[in-house]
Parts: sequence; structure tokens; C-alpha cells
Amino acid sequence: MLLNCDIVAMCDHNPERLALGKKALGEGVCYYEDFEEFLTHPMDAVIVANDFNDHARFVIKCFEKGLHVFCECISNGTMAEGVALLRAFEKSTSVYMLAENYPRMIFNREAKRIKEGGSLGRIMYAEGEYNHPVGAGDSEFYKTYIYNLKHWRNFCPRSYYVTHSLGPVMWVTGATPKRVTAFSVFEPFEGATARHCGDRVTEIMTQNDDGSVFRVTGCASFGAHHNSYRFCGTKGQIENVRGMGHKVMLRYNEWDCPEGMSEVNLYEPSWNDKDEELILKSGHGGGDYLTARCFIDCIREGHQPEHPFDIYSAVNMASVAILSHRSMLEGGMPYDIPDFHLEENRVKYENDRLTPFWGYDGSAPTLPCCSHPDYKPTEEQISAFHQMLK
Repeated sequence: MLLNCDIVAMCDHNPERLALGKKALGEGVCYYEDFEEFLTHPMDAVIVANDFNDHARFVIKCFEKGLHVFCECISNGTMAEGVALLRAFEKSTSVYMLAENYPRMIFNREAKRIKEGGSLGRIMYAEGEYNHPVGAGDSEFYKTYIYNLKHWRNFCPRSYYVTHSLGPVMWVTGATPKRVTAFSVFEPFEGATARHCGDRVTEIMTQNDDGSVFRVTGCASFGAHHNSYRFCGTKGQIENVRGMGHKVMLRYNEWDCPEGMSEVNLYEPSWNDKDEELILKSGHGGGDYLTARCFIDCIREGHQPEHPFDIYSAVNMASVAILSHRSMLEGGMPYDIPDFHLEENRVKYENDRLTPFWGYDGSAPTLPCCSHPDYKPTEEQISAFHQMLK
């Protein structure tokens, strides 16, 4: 009851995952394998954390029951789902929050504090990199996160897992992407793999509603693991320094240096939060606790979360993920990110169900997941993948 609320029920169609939940939560919780039955349980809110690309249909069922939703990323796997999600939300009384936790990491909190202090001036450019390479022989990762041939991770384009890079820069700056273009680097993995995407990174550029530009990745796999963010304004810039833990570098030109500051300031920021002890115990650099706290506060106070955790921002981020991939497939062709407040844009995309993923109903992908559409892992690699799962 860290947030003065209780977990009362859990649902998972996978018996092994359900057993893990029982082990963690104990006997005071009700367990379900059927989602419809689960929704009959007396409760106020649901955490939706099923397959990455398949959240929307479950969230819509929660809206229909009047349940609040804390939804893992991304909010919708197709453009049509984004339209359906918003239409269902607008008929409901539910609070919806995207469970994007990277903005709350300490260096991003510090960047937002400095930006709101005004010393950076107007933010013109920001970068977000989520770089998460996985060792070819990491059998535990494969068993835990990529446990069958048609798993979404084996068909995930590099642009789709975008919220860990895009969410923080949207939160710090307050900007919303309006146009996108993208390019990928093709470098297939060696060894055991069933990945049908041979790209290592998709570099995404967005033009935003405030005139600024973002450069972000989806989930990249190059060099060494890092999460890095940079914010450049008319007067100064701040970034977390790769390979140096939580340290940030805040820099100014001589003529714009605030009183009491140096031109170059390298330091470890402080939390300055009443719940610091709990923050330090939680995952993802404290982001897990802080994001959950925000969701509970929204329910108690009766309002939707701030940008970019609200549902319109969530669908905007999903649109960047989806349309940047199409841009990449078309040689960097720019795409406008639709404003789904407008019905004319909803009508344009309400039947757009193109997807690089296998459907929950067994339907095949309708879009290539890779910059080289004919690429696929070899039979030897797939055989080695199956051996790794044993």
C-alpha cells in the first residue's frame, strides 16, 4: 500500500505468468485467465501491460466499464486503433495515463527544472536516445521477453518502441510532433535470433508545434547501452552525460551565463522529493514509482494527466512510431502527424490497420518490419533460437 491503494486482482492468459504473479502478490489477490471475467471484479483502475502492440482493445473494454487505465506503451498498434481509442475515451469518465516512466528519471527531472527556470531560453532542438543492445547469447532475456517465433519483439520495427526516447523530450519541452521523417541503419544480428527486423536503429526527426525539432530513436541497438537526452535553447543547453551515471552537464555561452553559474556545470542532481526513499527503491531510475504516483494522484484529484502522459499525447507518440516507419520504408518521405482532435483526421485513418505484427487472431503482418523488406533470419538462426528457449 505504498500509494494507499491495493492490488485486488490480476489477469493473464499465460499460466506461467499468472503463477509468477501469484508468487509475487500472494493469496489475498484474485486471479483470472479470462479478461471479460476479470473486468467483473470490483476495482477502480486497471494496469494494462499485455503485448506491446495490443493494448488498445483491452483499454477500450476498460473505458466501457468506467475503469481508470494505466497503460503500458505504446497506446495503439495501428492508426485505426488510435482513432477507436480516442472515440471510446471521449464517451467514458475514465482517467487514462500512459505508463511512460523515462521522463521521471532524475536527469530528465533536472532538465525540466532548469528549462522551466528560463535560463536555457526557448528550446529549439532536443535529442532522445534509448539504446538497448542485447547479447546474442542472453538466453534468459530471450526466455523472458521473446518466448515464441511470432512474438512482437521479433517483428518490431526500430521506430515503434519510441516512447522512452520521445516521451522525455516532449515532457521537458512541452512540444508536440507535427511532422516526421526517418531513416534506418541495416545491420542484421548474427547468431541465434528470430528477429525479422535486421535494422539496428531508426533515426527519427520531427518538426513540432512550437517550431522546434527533435531527433529521437525508437529502441536502438548500437555501441554501449545508454539512455541519453539533450535540450538546446537560445541561451544554453543541458544533457545527461553518456557513461557517467546520473550526471548532467549544463552549459552556457559566456554572454548568456546566469549569475552564480559557470559556463560549464557538471554535477549530479538531487531528487528533492518527499518520497525519495521510495523513489530510490523503485525501478527504471525511480521512474516507476513517480509515474504510478502521478496516476493515483490523477484519480484522487479527478483530472487527466499532464502532457505527454494524457491520451491525446499517447496517440500522438504512437502516430510518430507508426508513420516514421512508413517514412523510412519510403526513403524518408515526410508524414504529417494527424491531430486526432479533428474528426476529418479521424475519418482519414479510421480504417488504417496496416501492421508489421502478427495479430492476436493469427492474422499475418501487412507491412514490412525492416528497411530491407525481404530480410529474414536464416533457418540456422531460427533453429538456434528454439534451442535457446529450452
